[in-house]
Amino acid sequence: MAPEFDPMFTEELKLFCNSVIPALGVAYEYHYFPKLEHAFSVRGNPNDSAEMKGMRKAKDAAVKRGPFVALGMQKTVVAFMIFQ
Repeated sequence: MAPEFDPMFTEELKLFCNSVIPALGVAYEYHYFPKLEHAFSVRGNPNDSAEMKGMRKAKDAAVKRGPFVALGMQKTVVAFMIFQ
């Protein structure tokens, strides 16, 4: 899950992950959420229709795909969904 505004998952880290993960030979999905910020999928502000829509899409993607492969980079752990 990659919200547009995320101090933990920076643009540089997004680019890095999207270049490294394909080289690992695992299938993965990258879900970009424009105009949303870090923690949108757990906060779910009912007064923000874009955030609620993003929260539903993130939940559906997580439930549909599971399990996760996690890559630890510096102090940030980035989770990507993989296919079984």
